[in-house]
Amino acid sequence: MILIADSGSTKTDWCIAHNGEPVKQMRTKGINPFFQSEEEIQQELAHYLLPELPDGELKAVYFYGAGCTPEKVPVLRRAIADSSRLMEI
Repeated sequence: MILIADSGSTKTDWCIAHNGEPVKQMRTKGINPFFQSEEEIQQELAHYLLPELPDGELKAVYFYGAGCTPEKVPVLRRAIADSSRLMEI
């Protein structure tokens, strides 16, 4: 399974896909590493995204979003890795 995110400053749409087919879709508040700290992003993911994820291993996370400039990508990567059970990001 893979996790795909399409994020702006107001909302993030998430989709779990397996073998090219959507399994589950979710929505959280927007995630923008330009305006949010790593800790704020971690808290949002831990409280609102992780409880909604189905059991099973995620092979990858694809995050497309506002504020994901090259210097902010490491912030987002650490926030996702630190707040979840995802291994391959």
